[in-house]
Amino acid sequence: MPPLRPARPRGPFFHRLRRWGRLASYVGLLLLSLFFVVIGVATAHDRGEPRVWGTFVEESREYGGRGGEHIIGRWASDDGQLTLDDVTLNGSTDPSGRAAAYAQPRAYLGSDTVSDGSYDWVSVILPPAFVVLSLAFLVGHAWASEDLPTVVSWFRRLRRR
Repeated sequence: MPPLRPARPRGPFFHRLRRWGRLASYVGLLLLSLFFVVIGVATAHDRGEPRVWGTFVEESREYGGRGGEHIIGRWASDDGQLTLDDVTLNGSTDPSGRAAAYAQPRAYLGSDTVSDGSYDWVSVILPPAFVVLSLAFLVGHAWASEDLPTVVSWFRRLRRR
């Protein structure tokens, strides 16, 4: 009985193409991990920035599909020194459209966002979790591609130098 599908090509071009494809996937996964490290560092920096508390007043709501709703409005600090227009609230408002929220004017991430503090745990948990998951996916990909022993021996050679 003939085989159900033809044999896969095994020429030198195929092997070079496969090797370059693996290299591209490893570089992409490393860049993804590096991106999450940078986001984690920026988040850690922002957690150390001073929080200025004030009142957020809702001006409009934009309803998105998967993103949920975005509450846009004006924020004014309690001491009246700082006001921010067209900022997004990370949290929720009361029925009158007001919320106690803080701003971090010198933050790297989210300088156009104020928060009521209810989602602060996300910035602590998610960046390190995504770094670990992307590195685990990278190791799993190397293991499934049977490249893990090669990568380990390469690191051992680097360490001996």
